[in-house]
Amino acid sequence: MKDLDALLGQGEPEKRKAVVNNGLDSIHITEYAFEKAHAYARLAVKKAKGTIECGGYLIAPRDAQDRTATDSFLAKNQDVSDGLFTIEAEDVIKAGREINEMGYRVLGWWHSHGNLRTFFSATDDNGQRTVLNEIGAFNYVIQNEEKEVGNLEVRAEDGRIVMFDRRSPERKYEIEIDGDPSKISIAKLKLLQEKKIGFAYGLVVNNRKIKKEPYAEIATRDLCGFCRNSKDKSVPVDVTLFDTGKVKIDEDALMAEIGDRVKMRSKFFGTFTGLGYKQGVGFSTSGYIYDTAQKPKYSVGEEVRIINGFYKGKRGKISKCHYGAYDVIDENDGRKLHFLYPDEFEPVNIPKPSPQTINEDIPSDKKDKDDDSLGTKRS
Repeated sequence: MKDLDALLGQGEPEKRKAVVNNGLDSIHITEYAFEKAHAYARLAVKKAKGTIECGGYLIAPRDAQDRTATDSFLAKNQDVSDGLFTIEAEDVIKAGREINEMGYRVLGWWHSHGNLRTFFSATDDNGQRTVLNEIGAFNYVIQNEEKEVGNLEVRAEDGRIVMFDRRSPERKYEIEIDGDPSKISIAKLKLLQEKKIGFAYGLVVNNRKIKKEPYAEIATRDLCGFCRNSKDKSVPVDVTLFDTGKVKIDEDALMAEIGDRVKMRSKFFGTFTGLGYKQGVGFSTSGYIYDTAQKPKYSVGEEVRIINGFYKGKRGKISKCHYGAYDVIDENDGRKLHFLYPDEFEPVNIPKPSPQTINEDIPSDKKDKDDDSLGTKRS
């Protein structure tokens, strides 16, 4: 399986026939659904006359036996700007009903980044978690696992064979038999079990017509009684395209959908329709005004701790700072994490204020006033 960026860089993407695959190493999506999501992203930018987001769900026929997304559904009543799209809870419920009435189910979500690069921000991490919470219980794959129990202690008790691992004597296995249990010898026990893995796709696209640059993650959750200590996780994955024959996208119909379902903020249009910018001021991917001359809150190489999203608790170093957006390199696996807001992490080592020496020669009637030499106020 080839990486999608490499494929698109060579020309036509790789085409495969859809097959059942329980592995979760890539997002499975038809060429039609993939191209449709990019068309929405491109047409939204065209309508807005500037970079803007939009999004929806990746869906598949309810009776499909594989995990291939066959269509990209545009969510209704979404409120969008150049760096954010939001859907109210009641509209999420309505979208679920509409998709169900179509005979489809949700495999994940997609959204666009307009003219900007594709990645998951901390806001997107939270969105990924929300979608996993919504669909993870019934959108899953089954993995068969084998576990061998060695170092067995075996004894016969009242017509039963009792086995337990010496390392975990609290867990016992009992077998009732006919005959003399003392004549049966057991050397090894193998446990066979089915494990359900709930999952949710996350796909980010942008306004690229020729060389597309998608970003994809799959969030997973173990669904089993013995998985109590497992944690949700979302990791970057490849995108695998499946051939659906000749792909034809009706852009006029998609543009009409965008006009009906996407609420573009009026202040956004005011920004990009001739009002102009003040010198030194632009717009960040977070949708907030920033000052290009403003000093960054953190510097490259500074060690920080993530305090929001899927990566809460992780530590890493700032590798890049660009107008308020930051890249952080995870200290454990070297993965690059993207953040739009500096308040999504905190410094690991907060410097303690240096002790100040009190000048005892200062008259007592002056000690309650500001001391300019020390930069401190005494009381």
